[in-house]
Amino acid sequence: MFYRKVVQNWAQSFGSLPCNRGKTAASSVTPRMATAGTRTPASASRTPIKVTARTPMIARARPAEASTAVASAQPLWGILGGMGPLASSEFLSTVYRLSLGPSEQATEQCMPRIILVSDPTIPDRTKAIKERSTNPEQYQEVIDALQRRLEDLLKLNADRMAIACVTAHHFLEDFPKHLKSRLTSLLDLVIEKLSSGSGKYILLRTNGALHTEIFEHHPRWSKVSSRV
Repeated sequence: MFYRKVVQNWAQSFGSLPCNRGKTAASSVTPRMATAGTRTPASASRTPIKVTARTPMIARARPAEASTAVASAQPLWGILGGMGPLASSEFLSTVYRLSLGPSEQATEQCMPRIILVSDPTIPDRTKAIKERSTNPEQYQEVIDALQRRLEDLLKLNADRMAIACVTAHHFLEDFPKHLKSRLTSLLDLVIEKLSSGSGKYILLRTNGALHTEIFEHHPRWSKVSSRV
């Protein structure tokens, strides 16, 4: 349940939850993917459509332009996953489940636009952290792999990004500024939820996150540590 709240908080930071925008516009236009790759003959583009009482109202929508407007109104999220693959697929699934609003508004056109790059070949983060002193090359390989995949997401025009691996957040300190500025930290979201909620929680983490004390080094940890 706490994980669900954290992911929801992440999704809400983009202003797309619940799925309640574009109720009339989104339901009346053609989805962007449905029009991609479709070409209108040149002759057809020059032929005016005469709208009469007998003419179907499909002529009024202008699907390509309307769908582009709906798409541009929503940010494009980028998720770097594969660490492990099931964790990132569950992350994506959770975001979409939480995006569902009331049944009458739950159209797929108002769901978040997300690109998931799932790359299980990224070297083991915990191993790289624990063996950093004896194998610095392995540590650098992780940094390089993470940065390459994030750059791939930027090339796909991602507005904001998240890494679906808490342990990988340890390497963020070595990232260039243009990547850091686009990333939403899951650590920040965990701390925010602990600050605003009540009760106590059990914090499960990898050996790498435990070894680096990644949560303990967060600037606001002292304010929420009693909750864990």
